[in-house]
Amino acid sequence: MSLIKKNLLYVLWVVIGGLLALVSFQSYNSTTSILAQVEPQKHAISYHKAVRVKEIFVLPGQEVKKGDPLLKVERQDLLLEVDNMKNNLERLQSQISIYQIEKQHEMDLAQMDVDLITSDNQAEIERLKLLLQQQAEIAQSIESLNISPSGNTSTDRSYVQLRIEVLREEISHAKQQYQLKKKKLNTLYELKIKESENEMKQYDDQLVLLQQEESELYQVAKEDGTVGNILIEQDELASPFTTLMTIYAHDPSVIRALINERQNAELNTGQSVIVESTNRAYHVSGTISEIGSRIIEYPSRLKINQELPMYGREIFIKIPDQSNFLHGEKVYVKLK
Repeated sequence: MSLIKKNLLYVLWVVIGGLLALVSFQSYNSTTSILAQVEPQKHAISYHKAVRVKEIFVLPGQEVKKGDPLLKVERQDLLLEVDNMKNNLERLQSQISIYQIEKQHEMDLAQMDVDLITSDNQAEIERLKLLLQQQAEIAQSIESLNISPSGNTSTDRSYVQLRIEVLREEISHAKQQYQLKKKKLNTLYELKIKESENEMKQYDDQLVLLQQEESELYQVAKEDGTVGNILIEQDELASPFTTLMTIYAHDPSVIRALINERQNAELNTGQSVIVESTNRAYHVSGTISEIGSRIIEYPSRLKINQELPMYGREIFIKIPDQSNFLHGEKVYVKLK
């Protein structure tokens, strides 16, 4: 008889367990409603490089307004990098100035060469023109005396005229060479200056990023909220990516939901939903902002049966910043 009672008790427990599992499954098998809870928007302050805390302006639990100072840190490596970038920019700017001076110097030398050739040749041309004039006067005098001019006189005039043409061509050639050299120098130094300017642009971009990081060394509240944990002390050195402080926004704006792994529902980022309180007549519209990529265990607060393990995928829903939900309040997320 005792054995029969034990068997009946065992069957009874199996039936109860099955009913509980069925209830749990049915509760979460709906494709239109998901149990969730309201979570405060948490802002964690951390840095991707090691920092030393210089000042802490708040205490845990302190209410802060947007713009209130929170903490100040320093990064020696950042100061060195900023100075290095500024030195590189000054060096490149000086190099560009040197290129411009060198270019102008070479152009001035080329201009002096062509001016010298032009001046010397022009003086020689004027001298030869005067010689031609003298020869013409002598030839005219000879003709007036009815004396036949010498053949050498005609030859001399032809040579002088040819020499004048050669000198003029030399002047023209010198000017052409100057224009070619000027063009070559412009091209050469434009390339050098452009290369330096491109390098400066890279340093400028890096300096902007460094200065942005520098501005983040002094942290202020991004919005009204409450200081959570302060996990660092003044003058302490913090490792990279270590959370130094957390700030919780006053108005909850994120709903964290879990959809049961056995529940089939088409979910998409940007999809509209209705968020409704589980214990009062209040609801708002929301939008799915993020869909988790892994299965996790339900937190105990969202479990229907604490004895049974439940697993699902995280979903984060963005709701209006100004809402009447309380931090941690349980809600239903209804899919539209």
